[in-house]
Amino acid sequence: MITPGIHDLDEATYHGDPCPEPSLSSSIGKVLIGRSPRHAWCKHPRLNPQPTPTGEPKFDLGSAFHRLMLGKGADIAEVPYGDWRTNAAKEARDAARAEGRIPMLTYQLAETMAMVETVWPQIRAHRDANKAFAAGLAERTLVWREDNGIWCRAMLDWMPESGTLYPDLKSTEGSASPDSWGRRTMFDIGCDFQDAFYRRGLRKLGICDEPFLLFVVAELDHPYMIATHRVAPASAAMADRKVEAAVQLWGKCLERNRWPGYQAETAWHDVPPWKESEWLEREGMIDRMIEGAA
Repeated sequence: MITPGIHDLDEATYHGDPCPEPSLSSSIGKVLIGRSPRHAWCKHPRLNPQPTPTGEPKFDLGSAFHRLMLGKGADIAEVPYGDWRTNAAKEARDAARAEGRIPMLTYQLAETMAMVETVWPQIRAHRDANKAFAAGLAERTLVWREDNGIWCRAMLDWMPESGTLYPDLKSTEGSASPDSWGRRTMFDIGCDFQDAFYRRGLRKLGICDEPFLLFVVAELDHPYMIATHRVAPASAAMADRKVEAAVQLWGKCLERNRWPGYQAETAWHDVPPWKESEWLEREGMIDRMIEGAA
C-alpha cells in the first residue's frame, strides 16, 4: 500500500492500483462520467475480480514509441520475422505478451526507432515544446486524497525539475494537426479531463499552483510530424467541473457500494443543431428540384 506523494511505479503496479482503497484515476474517471458507474466498476482492478483489459494490440506501436522516447514503460520484444502469419511468429508474440512486453516485428521496431530519431529534433526546435522531456523524470505517479476521503492516482509522462509545463506524449495513426487532432480527437479521448485531473493532483500535493499540460502529439506514419496542443481556459474550466463531479460520484458509489448503469427510463432526443442545419439546407435544395420538375 502506498501513501500520498510522488512515486516511481512500474506500469503493472500502477494499473493494479496500490492505494489503500480503490482509487480514482483519469481513465476510470472518464468512464465513470462518460458512460456509467457500472462501466467504471467493470474496468477497475480492485473492484471487478476480472477487470476489462486495458491494453490492446492496436496500441503496440504507440506504446513502443513511448518506451523509446521516454525510457519508461513496458519492455520491447523484437520478433525476428517479417509478419505474424507463421506459427513461430505467433508463439513469440504470445510469449512476449505473457511476459508483459511489447512484441514488435523487426521492421516495425526499425520504423519506430526512425520515428524517434525524427521526432526529437522537432521537439527541440519547437517554440513552445523545446524544453519538454529535457530536465526531469519520466513516468512519476501522483497519489493524493480528496476532501471526501477518496484516493486518487495519476501517472505523469514527465515530472520536470522546475517550471509549470508538464509535457504529455501521445501518438496518432491519423493527423496531429490542430484541425484534426485538436478539434476532434483531443476531446474524443478525454484529454480535457486528463488535463484537469492531473492539474488537480499537482495542486493537491502542493507541487505546482498553476501547472499546465502540453500534449505533444506525433504521427505514426512517415514523415512523423508533431504538433502540440493545450486545453483552452474555458474548456479547462468545464473540465474542472467534470473532475469534481467524478470525485463526488466516485465517493458516493464507494460509500454505498452501488454502481448503477444507465437510467432505467427511455430518453427522448431532439435533432442536434448541426443536423437540423444540414437538413434545412438540403430541404431548400429539394424544394428547388420540385419547382424545376414542375
